[in-house]
Amino acid sequence: MNTQSSTLDEAIAASVRYVLDPPSRSVTRPALEQLRRSDPETLVGLIERMRGSTKPEERAVAALLAPGLPDGGVDVLLTAVEEEKDPGVLVAVAEALRELEGSASSNALTRLAGHSHPDVRRAVAVSLYGKHDSAALSTLLTLVDDQNSDVRDWAAWALADTFEPGPERDVALTRWLNVLADDRSNREVRGPRERSPC
Repeated sequence: MNTQSSTLDEAIAASVRYVLDPPSRSVTRPALEQLRRSDPETLVGLIERMRGSTKPEERAVAALLAPGLPDGGVDVLLTAVEEEKDPGVLVAVAEALRELEGSASSNALTRLAGHSHPDVRRAVAVSLYGKHDSAALSTLLTLVDDQNSDVRDWAAWALADTFEPGPERDVALTRWLNVLADDRSNREVRGPRERSPC
């Protein structure tokens, strides 16, 4: 095996670790970036090979590599939104869509916002941060009322930090604050009972 192939294999392995072990991302992100900087022919081949993998972590790497394509990987990511079932891969798709500009990205994230898995919805809320279009606003207004507290919190953060004050935004954030206060109050009331020996 030649050195270039060995280096490519090592970068692929580190990129898979990037997906499987989020705490290692500061160490493994350079390998993912190295793959993204591959020549277009190599990058297309890698993405196509990994998209067809039976291993979800490899399909997730394909999604994360897609923004490195000359067209930003829009077609690859939109296809994944429509066809992919694995929540971990869809989290990676949402992360990749965050890097793209335009309504196609926000519209794809909006479709993912209805996913049953909270990790996917959380990734959508995070990925909509900084997107100022009406699809992003509408989706964040919905996610701020999500049943999952992490999803709600990330949506509130993106909504508060991305959009200027206005009636819809302010009402949604007030609702979120009320739910947050209720959650804290309920934890305080439950806390002593759970520790009580009686």
